[in-house]
Amino acid sequence: MLDELAFFSFICCLTLSIIFLFLTLNKPDSRKGLRREILSKWVNFNLEDNKTIAVQAIRNLLMINAAFISALLILTGILIGLYQLVFTNYNVFLWELIPEFTVRLA
Repeated sequence: MLDELAFFSFICCLTLSIIFLFLTLNKPDSRKGLRREILSKWVNFNLEDNKTIAVQAIRNLLMINAAFISALLILTGILIGLYQLVFTNYNVFLWELIPEFTVRLA
């Protein structure tokens, strides 16, 4: 019951955050909308001037975002494994390749 409730609240929060992000990106007076407008004007200006610099800058921005998202997913997996290892008696961290150890909480 608790797992289903947590999953339902997660889906609701995810849906609300996507809707809120979509609404804020389309407003030109918000910070994100202003940043998006500045970036699009900068890209258009640099495409007329020097095409390689603009393409490289956009590529670098995409690579940085992909690296941050990958690191976040890896960290989330490690934290879930450590949580199951510490707070339950079931060792699923790294598919039981790491020997089990006990942690005493104060």
